[in-house]
Amino acid sequence: MLRRWRRIEPDADKPVFKQVADDIRDQIRHGTLRPGEHLPGEIRIAEIYGVGLTTVRSTLRLLRSERLIVTEHGVGSRVREPEERSPMTIPPGARVTVRPATADERLRFGLEEHEPVAVIESDGVIEVIPAYRVVLVAETEPGEQAQQGEE
Repeated sequence: MLRRWRRIEPDADKPVFKQVADDIRDQIRHGTLRPGEHLPGEIRIAEIYGVGLTTVRSTLRLLRSERLIVTEHGVGSRVREPEERSPMTIPPGARVTVRPATADERLRFGLEEHEPVAVIESDGVIEVIPAYRVVLVAETEPGEQAQQGEE
């Protein structure tokens, strides 16, 4: 069940809709809001956080773009099942940028508006992939020590 975990500060540098999104995101990541669980309606979320409907709609749009929730017309929003991510090794010297997908990329990958893609440039080759589908892992140079418990 959705509860407000943190105080929303209207005068803070961070926009209010992002503060609300941070709170809901934390509840999803900590398992308080479980996959498949429905969020309250927009009006109830506005009451819980003491914000307007425009703020709630912006919050939900952001969480959808992060693939944390899914919204169905007439049904409402629910926590999305976690998606499996595949490791992708990035060679030394490669350049990786993340940006919103273009209209063509949204069609090709089945993405929603504002969803990010990773653009990987290496040896003159450019590869574009949906950012949520991969975990980027840096390839180590020969002789370098592997990190994060690799031996």
